[in-house]
Amino acid sequence: MMREADVRALAGDIFAQTLEPSVLDRIEVAQGIDHDGDPAFYVTVHFKAGTGVDGATASSSAQTSLRRELLERGEERFPYLRYRFPGDQILRSEDEAGIN
Repeated sequence: MMREADVRALAGDIFAQTLEPSVLDRIEVAQGIDHDGDPAFYVTVHFKAGTGVDGATASSSAQTSLRRELLERGEERFPYLRYRFPGDQILRSEDEAGIN
C-alpha cells in the first residue's frame, strides 16, 4: 500500500507532465472511503491564480495516467481528483465530509 506522500509525489509528476508545472500551486492527498465503501485516495489539485486551466483540460489524461501508475505499483485504491482554483467556494457537504 502506498502512503499519501507517495501518491502526492506521483500525482505531482503526472500533472507536471500533463500541464505546465507553473500552473500548479500544490497537491493534497487524503485516504478515505468512496461511495461503494471501498478505500480510495482523494487527490485535490490546487491551481495558481490566472493560469487559464480548467478542470476538463486537467482531468482528460491525468486521472487515467495516475490510475495506471498506481495499478502498476500494486495500489488498487482509486484516485478521485478534485480541482481547486483561487476563489472557489467549497461546498458545505464536502467540508463536513472532510474531503475538501
